[in-house]
Amino acid sequence: IRFDAVSQMIRRNQTNISSAISFLRELNHTIHRYYPGVLCIAEDSEGYPNISRAMNFHLKWNFGWSNNARWSEDKMICTVSHGDTETGPLNSRNVLLNCASHVPNELDKFADLRNFFAWQICSLNRGYLIHMGDEIVQPMSWFQRCFRGKSSMDWSLSNSSTLHEGYSLIYEYAQNLIIAYHRGISNNHRIVVIHNFSNHAYTSYDLPLPKSDPNIERIQNVQEIFNTNQLKYGGSGTFHNEKIEINRNNMILIVALPPLSTIILDETLI
Repeated sequence: IRFDAVSQMIRRNQTNISSAISFLRELNHTIHRYYPGVLCIAEDSEGYPNISRAMNFHLKWNFGWSNNARWSEDKMICTVSHGDTETGPLNSRNVLLNCASHVPNELDKFADLRNFFAWQICSLNRGYLIHMGDEIVQPMSWFQRCFRGKSSMDWSLSNSSTLHEGYSLIYEYAQNLIIAYHRGISNNHRIVVIHNFSNHAYTSYDLPLPKSDPNIERIQNVQEIFNTNQLKYGGSGTFHNEKIEINRNNMILIVALPPLSTIILDETLI
C-alpha cells in the first residue's frame, strides 16, 4: 500500500500535526498486525526525517536516490513512478527513454536504458519498481496516450523492443489462463517460464512447443528449477516436477502445474 503525499497529511506551515502522525502510526500498526504480509510505503517529497520509523512504514518511496542513500535512515525502494513521466498531454520530455539517455542514436539509447535498469536493480535498496510502459520503452507517456483517446500502453511495441530480445512465446491459452515463454539461450541452456493464473491444478498438462522454434530438436533434457508452490515459499509443496516427460512425436512437454503459480524449467540443448 503506497501512502501518497505523506508530508501534506502531517504538516501545515512547516509545523507537525501530531494527531495526523499518531493516526498514520496506528493505521500502519493495525495493518501489520492483521495483514502481516502487506508492505506499507510512504511517498514523501519533502524529506520528513526517519518517516518509516516515526510512523511504522516498512519503506519510503525513493525520490532522491543519491541524497537519501547518503543521509537517510529509512529503508528505501528504488522506483520510477507515474508522476515521473507525466508532463502534460503534449510533452514527452520526461518519458524514461528521453531521461535515461541523451545520445542521438537509438541503439545507444536502448543500451543506456538497459544499463539504467541494471543499476536500479543492483543498487543498494529494498526492492525496485518501474512504471507501466517503461518495460516496452514507449516514446509517448501514458498521460498523453489517454489524453488522445488511446490505451495507456502501446502493446505493439512489445514485439519490437530490444528489451525483449531473447523472449519468445511458447503457448497461450486464455480459457485455462496459462501462458508459457522462452527466455534466451546461454551455454546450451534455455529457460522456460510457465504461469498458471487460474486456481485449477493439473497433475499432467500438455504444453505444445512451437514448430517454428529452430532449437526444438536440440532439447535433450528438461528439469524444474523453480516453483512458487514450494513449501519454502508458503505453497502446498504439491505438483512438483521431479521429472518432465517430453513427447517427441508431437513435441509436447508434459508438466504438473500447481494453481495460481509460476514454474521455471531449464532446457538442456545439444
